[in-house]
Amino acid sequence: MNSDLHHVICGVIYRHPHSNLDSFINYLDITINKINLENKYCIIMGDFKIDLLKFTSHSDTKFLHTLESYFFNPHILQPTRII
Repeated sequence: MNSDLHHVICGVIYRHPHSNLDSFINYLDITINKINLENKYCIIMGDFKIDLLKFTSHSDTKFLHTLESYFFNPHILQPTRII
């Protein structure tokens, strides 16, 4: 078994669409910071219920800035469905 696998964290996150976005982002920041202090490779996947096409709104910008501050980049940039 590769010893590098012990230094990988994969996280799956679901945010309920009616939950407070600012609270979610603050909790995400605290969690990522703890992982960052452990110096481990981290992959975050999930359904954040955030429309990244509206990234100019305050909360959406804060979400992207939080991820970017830890060198995370979104890989899915288009909506999976349009309502």
